[in-house]
Amino acid sequence: LLFDNINNKDKDIITWNSIIKGSTENNNNNNEAIKLFNEMKKHKNIKPNEITYSLIVKAINNLEILKEIHNEIKNNNYENNVIIQTSLI
Repeated sequence: LLFDNINNKDKDIITWNSIIKGSTENNNNNNEAIKLFNEMKKHKNIKPNEITYSLIVKAINNLEILKEIHNEIKNNNYENNVIIQTSLI
C-alpha cells in the first residue's frame, strides 16, 4: 500500500481518516478499516476525532466491538456529536 510508504511522522488524522474511509467505501473491506483504526490508536500523537469515529462505526458489524467503540466515544466526549450520532442511524 502507498499508505505504508508514508513516514509515520507525516501521517496525521486526515491521512488516517482518508485511508480508513477508502477501506470502507472503495474496497468494502471493513476488517481492514478496523485494523487501520487500531493501528492509528497506537500512535501517541494521533487521536480519533468525530470523523474517525463516524467512519469506524459504519464499518463495525460486531456488537461487542461496537460497545467498545461506544465507550471510547463517551470517554472522548463525542457522545452528543451530531456527526457520530448520524453515523449510528
